[in-house]
Amino acid sequence: MDWYHTNYSHLRVVGCPAYFPVNDGKFKLRANKTIFLGYTTGATGYMLWRPDPKSPKFVTSRDVTFDENFMLQLRKKSVADSTCSEK
Repeated sequence: MDWYHTNYSHLRVVGCPAYFPVNDGKFKLRANKTIFLGYTTGATGYMLWRPDPKSPKFVTSRDVTFDENFMLQLRKKSVADSTCSEK
């Protein structure tokens, strides 16, 4: 009997900053900053929230770059601040 190991490398931290590319012209490739909300159902991709003051909206994209370290840095700072304030 073959046993398969579960691969969790595709899972991402919900709430972390995510960037998806936007082509604003021939040579102007830019990325929009969004917040990762989860995975889409019925399609391959990630569900993102773009909190733009002018036009906030939900975005679904497969080509996404995640910044999971940002969440860890915030958590470390908040833990350090809470321990310092208790003393």
